[in-house]
Amino acid sequence: MLQRIQSIWLLLAAACIFLTMQFSTYVGAHADGVMHMLKGKENILLVIITTMVGIVSLITIFLFKNRKLQLRIVLLALFLELILVFLYYKEISKLESGAFSISALLHVGVVVFLLLAAKGITTDDKLIKDSSRLR
Repeated sequence: MLQRIQSIWLLLAAACIFLTMQFSTYVGAHADGVMHMLKGKENILLVIITTMVGIVSLITIFLFKNRKLQLRIVLLALFLELILVFLYYKEISKLESGAFSISALLHVGVVVFLLLAAKGITTDDKLIKDSSRLR
């Protein structure tokens, strides 16, 4: 349901994660001086986890009737994003020198949007429980 705020947060998280596939997160050089741009399609593991986070975020939008499942899946996507950040760290450590791109903030955006979506789901669940109690 697109009227709920967590749907907007999940849509923004999915947009940010798919943009990381196109824009570089880190620009650095190997020991031999060859420049390298680290993107979301660097290796197969990064591609798989990035795609999983994006697809899970999009699918979760349509699970609005089952808030418990929706919250669990959002937390799973958050966990996968944290694994993805760790994998980026491992790839960056292979480079000799370099700097983060401005598009590295997209990963921060994904984490923030997923946390805001989880907060929205919990707020909805609390509101439904309170209104059921009043009946």
